[in-house]
Amino acid sequence: MEYITPQETSLEEHVQVSDILLLNFIGNLLEINPRRRPTAREALKDPWLLFPYG
Repeated sequence: MEYITPQETSLEEHVQVSDILLLNFIGNLLEINPRRRPTAREALKDPWLLFPYG
C-alpha cells in the first residue's frame, strides 16, 4: 500500500497578502479542531473585522 502525503505549506504561501491580521483571521477560521475554531460570534469580534481600515 502506498500513501501520498500532501506537501506541507503555509497559509501565507497560498494567500498572497501581507496583512497579518487577515492571515490570522483566515487561519483561525480554517482550524480543523472545532474546539479551537472560533464560533461565528467569536469570529465577528476578530481584530481584522474590527480594525478601522480607511
